[in-house]
Amino acid sequence: MRPRAVGRGRRGCLILAGADGATLSLRFALSSNTNSNNVATAGRKIGSDSYTGEGDHLAGQILMQDPASFSATQFKR
Repeated sequence: MRPRAVGRGRRGCLILAGADGATLSLRFALSSNTNSNNVATAGRKIGSDSYTGEGDHLAGQILMQDPASFSATQFKR
């Protein structure tokens, strides 16, 4: 899922909702390094599975993916 907009300072928030109603809130900051399409190629994320700050937390790096890598022909049996 892609955010519709990124705010000032290349920061944003993305909330993912599962079919069971569970949500995951991810806050992110994108790097100023961009490709030829002016799309950020990396960033950092932090997240929590609740609005209260309780529960699981995560942090990590965001890296641009190559959509061609997800085609069925890329997998071997």
